[in-house]
Amino acid sequence: MKTVPHPRTGEGVAALGVLMLVVLEVAALSAAPARDRPVVGGALVGAAASAFIVVGALWHHYRRTAVRRVRGAGRPR
Repeated sequence: MKTVPHPRTGEGVAALGVLMLVVLEVAALSAAPARDRPVVGGALVGAAASAFIVVGALWHHYRRTAVRRVRGAGRPR
């Protein structure tokens, strides 16, 4: 079995999953009858909140990684 040079952490899968959820919610909102739109709109707010959380977590991770590289952390001494 080959060793993968960079392990897959699932960050991209999480971001794509949340993006797909938001797209599906918008499609459901446009197709929903008028009486069900508040319920679907509430679900869309939840999907948007999860999107912001995932994007924030990814931004925080990559920012910390960049700071560590600049400071030289992780280099063998």
